[in-house]
Amino acid sequence: MGVAAESLCTRTGAVAVLALTVVIPTLNESGHIESLLRQLGQQRGLALEVVVADGGSTDGTPRLALACDAAVVRTSPGRGRQLNAGRRAARAPLLLFLHADSRLTAPTQLADAVAAFQTAQAASTTPLAGHFQLRFHDAQASAFTYYEGLSALGRPQTVNGDQGLLIDAHWLDTIGGFHETMPFLEDQDLGARIRAVGGWTLLPGRIETSARRFLVEGVAERSIHNAVTMAFFSFRHTPFFATGRPRYRVQQDSERLAVLPLAREIWGFIRHQPRILLSLARYVNRHALWRAAFWLDVRTHGARADQTHPWLHRYDRWLAPWTHNRSGDALCILPTLILFFAAWGWWAARRSPGVLQDAPSGPPKAQRTAASPPPASADQSKYPSPSWKAADSRPDSTGTRSHH
Repeated sequence: MGVAAESLCTRTGAVAVLALTVVIPTLNESGHIESLLRQLGQQRGLALEVVVADGGSTDGTPRLALACDAAVVRTSPGRGRQLNAGRRAARAPLLLFLHADSRLTAPTQLADAVAAFQTAQAASTTPLAGHFQLRFHDAQASAFTYYEGLSALGRPQTVNGDQGLLIDAHWLDTIGGFHETMPFLEDQDLGARIRAVGGWTLLPGRIETSARRFLVEGVAERSIHNAVTMAFFSFRHTPFFATGRPRYRVQQDSERLAVLPLAREIWGFIRHQPRILLSLARYVNRHALWRAAFWLDVRTHGARADQTHPWLHRYDRWLAPWTHNRSGDALCILPTLILFFAAWGWWAARRSPGVLQDAPSGPPKAQRTAASPPPASADQSKYPSPSWKAADSRPDSTGTRSHH
């Protein structure tokens, strides 16, 4: 597509060999999609196609995509469902999944990424998927420097959909594609399956993205909700996600988050099922402590922390080998409980005016995600899967497919 990228058809009419298909899920992204599509059209050094998987936009997003020579597939809303629909429409052997508010940072970025990915794959004994490091183009603060550095580390739960996902189409099909019944975190679920049977490689260049969700919902508030959500996701606690209110609103519906209702809800889970505390302590032990070490590196070295992280190195060398076991998990129970109540009390003292209230007693609004189904049985798949698995959630499911 576009002017500078190699056309899908040459001037003589011969079809070029596609190197890459870029899949972009959209829902009312008219303010962002055109800019990304223009950048994709200016990419040099490879033949690519662009597929926009639209989930029912009402703001003209599909029309803008078609005007920029992108293919458009339409499906019901749900990022996993949209990503799978885009994959089914793709014709290239390599797929790159991007968010609509992503921005490229060089005219040969995708060609360089494909070349680096193929080199890394040739040297690896296991399949790989690739991701970019993030750069926030509309926010400057230590919190965003931390998240930018985090995105380069490739550790568990640090690779997200907004970093881009470069993957071989056949391998994506082999590991089951994206889960369609998950209300969100479909990127984390796929990332866990990738890590279970393969690995990640960092691609050259950066993907720029917007900090708009953090700025609207609150940096501290969004960070706390992210941490708690990932903690409960780590041990697949279905009741946490099966509430009447959304855990993760679509961008157009996002608003300032509250923390105190979340704290009360967590305490309710712990009171009714005390064993949850051990699971939360395990998460703190295996995930939160190394992040704290990396935060110290960011405070000391700033943007260079993605390359220079002595505190994280010390943690990996001296602490992790002794604590990443059941005894270490148990030892973290009391500190986790103390930290929880200390944070709850501190936040209550601030009297944060967040707008997200306790779950309503009546039925949820139409745009909210329904409660998740019960967990899948262990024999349904050899790959780690979340509790939202459904029989029709994989790319090889039967169903209609439209081409535009």
